[in-house]
Amino acid sequence: MALLLLLACPDDSSGATFPAADLVRFDGAALAEGVYDPREGDVVVQAATADGHDWALALRDGEVIAGVPEAGELRRYRLDGTDVSEGEVLGSAGLSGRYGAAVSVNGAVVVIGAPATDGGPDAAQAGAVQVLGDETVEAVAYAGDSAQGRLGGVVAACADIDGDGVAEVAAAALWEADLAGRVYVGSADGSAELAVVEGVRPNERFGAAIECAYDRFSDGGSDLLVGAPFGVSADGTTLGGYVAAFDAAAVAAGSPQFTLGSRTGDVDGFGSALASCRLRSTGLRDLVVGAPLANGGAGAAYVYFGGTGLSAASFPAVTLPGEGTDARFGAHLGCGDLDGDGLDELFVGAPGLDSAAGNHDVGALYVYRGLGTSSGTFTTTAAHHVFTADRAFLRTGERFVVGDLDADGKAEVVLLVRQRAPSGE
Repeated sequence: MALLLLLACPDDSSGATFPAADLVRFDGAALAEGVYDPREGDVVVQAATADGHDWALALRDGEVIAGVPEAGELRRYRLDGTDVSEGEVLGSAGLSGRYGAAVSVNGAVVVIGAPATDGGPDAAQAGAVQVLGDETVEAVAYAGDSAQGRLGGVVAACADIDGDGVAEVAAAALWEADLAGRVYVGSADGSAELAVVEGVRPNERFGAAIECAYDRFSDGGSDLLVGAPFGVSADGTTLGGYVAAFDAAAVAAGSPQFTLGSRTGDVDGFGSALASCRLRSTGLRDLVVGAPLANGGAGAAYVYFGGTGLSAASFPAVTLPGEGTDARFGAHLGCGDLDGDGLDELFVGAPGLDSAAGNHDVGALYVYRGLGTSSGTFTTTAAHHVFTADRAFLRTGERFVVGDLDADGKAEVVLLVRQRAPSGE
């Protein structure tokens, strides 16, 4: 996946705010081991001040798909060699409440969240979700009906979960049920009724992350994994967080097959981010869980090797620890094959990392090579690539997206980097 989501905070040295953003691309084929300034890649898009910097990004077939909630637009930037076309507005279907705050893509299907859309006089900010297909599929919209529920704050375009031959979409309403959170699952073409899965206690934030590319049984199906970063952990004593796993039957029943929980006994934010990556040469997808509040806010990311062995009793095969107070390592995750060896690299964001010089929230994005045939050992000092720059409040690693834009077999990474307003505005 990617991007950087930042608030308009002043720079420590200048006091200037950063209301605009650049989309910056780094080509995997050109990356050598080392540290990169996230501002010094190829600028894909320079946004106007009115667009803000609170964007959501996805990649598809040589295109950057951008949700721009300040403008209420979904834009497509087509890559043509090294050039990128002007943004084409795809549509908003009249959903004006932060349309584009969340975006997910699976093939021809694009899912867009508009979590501040009103559902009527008694349902302010109930939220809504739009689903766009190819030219032959009419757009579908799902509307929330719970005031302040904010459906569409997190969305996922999924493969076929229930075996009916139609892709599914999933969307979270994080504020429903006293912030326990709910996730609604429906068909991409609107042909089936929505199924609902939800958190069990207030304030769990069930749906903070949704992953539906993981196949636990390697049967070609798709499982649904949902993070609840403030849910009760596996020991039953702390709000360490958990990940709930669903197959099609469990989605229909509204109850997970099992939950995978934090085991540290601390408030970890376990489940704040999820990724499904091919890190080993087994061909199986491995599950990565972000816990940005672990270790006193330094954060952590946990790798669970793929296959049928994943269960409530599983322990991580690899633990990646964050570094630095409040770095929030694991707040965002992604994967993609940068070097073309057939294995994914793992991307872990640490947007709260402070610099050695004392600048706050400079952030960092760490990239780890695939594990090959062995389990290997990961530490933050073993990252093959690191994207960071010593400027306060850049928050590099907050969000990013990874994919093969130029069809050369090697992925690119796209970051949204907050910038000052362009000259003349």
